[in-house]
Amino acid sequence: MPTPIDLGQSTKLNCEVAVFSGASGLEAQAMGAKRIELNAPGSYDEGGLTPPVKELTSIASQLEIAVRVMIRPRGPPRTPFQQGGQDQEKKKAEEEEKDQVQIQYDPLQDFIYTDAEIALMVQAIHNFKATRVMNPIRGDGFVFGILKLQTKPSTLAKYPDLTVTIDEERCKLLIDAARPFPCVFHRAFDPIAASERWSKGVDILVRCGFDGVLTSGGLGNAHENLEKLDAICHRAAPGSLQVIAGGGVRRNNVHRSVAQLSVHGTKSVWIHTASLANKVDKDGRRVEELNGRELTGIISVMNATKPD
Repeated sequence: MPTPIDLGQSTKLNCEVAVFSGASGLEAQAMGAKRIELNAPGSYDEGGLTPPVKELTSIASQLEIAVRVMIRPRGPPRTPFQQGGQDQEKKKAEEEEKDQVQIQYDPLQDFIYTDAEIALMVQAIHNFKATRVMNPIRGDGFVFGILKLQTKPSTLAKYPDLTVTIDEERCKLLIDAARPFPCVFHRAFDPIAASERWSKGVDILVRCGFDGVLTSGGLGNAHENLEKLDAICHRAAPGSLQVIAGGGVRRNNVHRSVAQLSVHGTKSVWIHTASLANKVDKDGRRVEELNGRELTGIISVMNATKPD
């Protein structure tokens, strides 16, 4: 199959920026972003959650680029646990301090939702559509990912590490609710991309009717999975599924990603980044401010990079 570069088409990739407030969305727009993924304020550490409607309506009149709204009612389930293995002297030193409690994530339940949570996601889509400020022609749409546990014995026997699969029925439910707006499957695809069944996962997304998939190409960051991302792009192209490569994108590593992936063309591949400032608050949570120097640096490198 000929690539866009073979056909003499433009290959300069565009940048999508994950933001955590409407104000940050306008900042990203001013810095050269071509699309924003809008998340709830304070939800970076959760992986991005459904934002309040006002975060979109407050900037609608100034928004000139496409906005993709995150639809995610919660982050990965977490349970507190006490760190074991402490000696008596250390325990005594901590007696007057706050208990040292860590958070344990349950990855098997991330992106696996109850019926009540699915209802919340459908309602959130209806709420954003009801504002009438979104424009499907501009490329506005929604982002979500829904998984279910893999229970088919034959599949588990052949692929023991593939413990989850795409929940087609529930994904189609949300896609139908979102029409005419396009939908992107969130990074719930990463564990599937890391498996030997990744190509079937791409086919399922196409069959569901997704417009795109946001993925790092597996576990880890995008620039560490370029061969897999390249393969996903080839698999996704016949179904017109856009691949949005994200995860750890920085100005010091984006060159390789763009050089390898831009052969697929502007419409087929985007680069996704959060580009947050390296700051934390008093509780140790990431401050959700855009790092202007980092973002403009990423976009500059993207614009200057030619396909391999």
